[in-house]
Amino acid sequence: MAIGIAVGYFAGREHLKYELRAAMADAWSGFSLGDPFTDDTPPLDREQPEPSASESSSASTPTIGPTLPVKLVAKEYRDMDLQRSSNPDEHIYLELQMSNALGRDLRAFRGMLVLRDMLGDTITKLRLKDNTPREAGTTWLWRGATGYNPFGERDKALRNASIDNITVSFQLQKVVYADGSSEEF
Repeated sequence: MAIGIAVGYFAGREHLKYELRAAMADAWSGFSLGDPFTDDTPPLDREQPEPSASESSSASTPTIGPTLPVKLVAKEYRDMDLQRSSNPDEHIYLELQMSNALGRDLRAFRGMLVLRDMLGDTITKLRLKDNTPREAGTTWLWRGATGYNPFGERDKALRNASIDNITVSFQLQKVVYADGSSEEF
């Protein structure tokens, strides 16, 4: 009986363990080396915090490389659903309208999706990659999801922000063109 009480006590403290793990993850988010246990890369990953003003070349929003025109079309939060067999966890789903304005056909690209509030403050940054060939001048819908942590400030801000109050930009980091050449920014 004593063993059952001890197991119940520590199992009931799972919420505290989750909070501690979330706090540690937020504290060490800038030092992430990736997940060593899997080779799978989710479509959207968290990115390190923005560099300080002294690290950037200008006080305004610095551009690393060319941008792809992007518009946030839809944002949806889905609560945990154990009946959903493929992915039962909580997620925020995003639908983006993107355009290939580079003047060349694309084979694949990778970059940083930055979501900001109306005042220009960064809500979150997400890495995005797409391996679908895209012809020059075409527009397409991109759908993806990011995990939702109810204790993370970024996640709560993204979930609670109205789609009308979010501005989105996409900075290319690497592009592979249809002819096989590539460019990094």
